[in-house]
Amino acid sequence: MRVLLFAAALAACGGAGEEPAAHHTYDEDGIRFDYPPDWSVATSEAEDAVTVEGPRDGIFVVQRFRGAAKGLEEFSRDFLAKELTDAFADAARASAVTSEVAGARREGLRTVFSLGRGLSFALEVYRIEFPAGAVFLVSQSTADDERLNAGAFGMIRRSFRVAE
Repeated sequence: MRVLLFAAALAACGGAGEEPAAHHTYDEDGIRFDYPPDWSVATSEAEDAVTVEGPRDGIFVVQRFRGAAKGLEEFSRDFLAKELTDAFADAARASAVTSEVAGARREGLRTVFSLGRGLSFALEVYRIEFPAGAVFLVSQSTADDERLNAGAFGMIRRSFRVAE
């Protein structure tokens, strides 16, 4: 079973849930966003994805689909199913959330699931349409550290832009 790496980082220059004062900017191939200076960026051309990792087992994924793209619920289910066994994916609980993403209030999907032994994870997914397709923003954190990551995740979501 392949398990996701989860974001669990206290944002640099900020306390729990605060947006970091300093930032770096990712700006490549029509995708632009700010991220905390103590997070690192990796790209995957094969999946047309950018992964931003926090200093303690963390991840935020930006995945772009050109052409017809899945809906929010289908993408979220497939994302979980790709990384978890069906038993864990089926046990996940999803609910609607709203956040400022790419300069507008957008609805997303928050999924909480447990891997047992008191270890729970939270996953939030937002879908942004653009003329050539759609981009999905996925933030992941242990449920315990979700509050600590809120500032960093908020920074990436709010500053995110995709070229039209």
